[in-house]
Amino acid sequence: MNFYLTQNLSHREIAKKIGRSPKVINNYAKNKENYGHRYKGRTKFATTDRERRLILRSASNSSQTARQIASKINTRASLYSSTDY
Repeated sequence: MNFYLTQNLSHREIAKKIGRSPKVINNYAKNKENYGHRYKGRTKFATTDRERRLILRSASNSSQTARQIASKINTRASLYSSTDY
């Protein structure tokens, strides 16, 4: 894309040549250094996959409170951090 931009082609012509939309070319031309760096990855959980499965299993099979389940599983996370599934 940089090659076509230096050749003074219009954004529409570049889009047709590489098979992308003109909007993609416009966004790239405006911010070349940071283009494509918006996604930061998956959300980090305070609990492991195993702990989340144990929490769900314990919650679905009993009438225990969240505090009782957390103490039974002996998790290091707070009661509010393990609800982001």
